[in-house]
Amino acid sequence: MPLAQLVAALKAPAAKLKAPPDPAEYMPVAAVQAMMADRRNELVTANEGRAQEKVNAAFRQGYIHGGMRDWALALCRSDEAAFDTFLAKSGPTFGSLLKNHGDGRGEPTPARLALRSEAADAICAQLGLPMGALTK
Repeated sequence: MPLAQLVAALKAPAAKLKAPPDPAEYMPVAAVQAMMADRRNELVTANEGRAQEKVNAAFRQGYIHGGMRDWALALCRSDEAAFDTFLAKSGPTFGSLLKNHGDGRGEPTPARLALRSEAADAICAQLGLPMGALTK
């Protein structure tokens, strides 16, 4: 083998060492892509859960009503900061809709109990019945 070929054969590995490495040779590209896809799916799932929790909390606190849930969820998914700004500016406008107003569906309020007993006592007095006979 001539001397020129030997020198060229010895310089080739040295030039290869000075060149930037080829990432495809030292990193498993398919494995990294799968890892990144898993991470993206985890983030989407976490964001979805957080958006659902925020919308449910806003509904329970009266910031939105039932008809606004889909819109609020879409807004919170796409722009969480805009949803937070909406809540801060709107306030619990619909909070009174969730309260029991003593309409007979739940326990009557103490004021209605007092009225009911006064009316019952008046009727008992008119009929000559003992007081409280109608409320038993």
